[in-house]
Amino acid sequence: MIHLNQLPDFILADLTSNEFYALSASIPASAPYLMLYPFLVSAMKNASYGVYAYSDGVLLYKRNYDGPPILFNPYYATFDPIQLLPWTNGFAYLVEDPTSSTGKALACLHQSTFWFWFGPYVVLPPGTYNVTYRLKISSIPVGHVLTVDVASGIGTGTDQEIETYGIVGSNFTKPNEWQNFTYSFHLDAPTPNVEFRGLDPSPNLNIYLDDITVTQTSV
Repeated sequence: MIHLNQLPDFILADLTSNEFYALSASIPASAPYLMLYPFLVSAMKNASYGVYAYSDGVLLYKRNYDGPPILFNPYYATFDPIQLLPWTNGFAYLVEDPTSSTGKALACLHQSTFWFWFGPYVVLPPGTYNVTYRLKISSIPVGHVLTVDVASGIGTGTDQEIETYGIVGSNFTKPNEWQNFTYSFHLDAPTPNVEFRGLDPSPNLNIYLDDITVTQTSV
């Protein structure tokens, strides 16, 4: 066990390792690495740790450091419809679409449902991000089209809705053409199980998702 009165000068964290978060139920509760993630978050709150370097999912924290990272390769990923999860109760579908970037899209076709898609459950380092949802609709309505959000830990007991954005008809310029919607969000600490969800689609039109791109702009 690591105690906060024994703070190291450096903390090296591999965010790509499931063992770092101990999210698997098969990991025994007595495993020493169960303390790593709570320790890191608690140490950041109770002592002055800054990001000294970040690359490829690995974070190096240095105590009493508040300068820019000496190495910073920002997180970047694009999630296509196959990597996301459509709501499976007959409301959302994976469809063929030759105009999309992969030839496929997620579609919600004149359906009234709270869920459209969810996922992809990724681990993100701390920092500021842009997330871009690429969408198109069959017609331009007055008022609400879709809600998108950034959330983490849903269903794990650590549920957190990080940011929520409402998209309305006037945000679109033309029907049946792909359009990018970019929003910013910030994470203070390494965050597992991050989702970029689509919620509450309008039942009065067809809504399509091409892909979602996440770009880290600062650490």
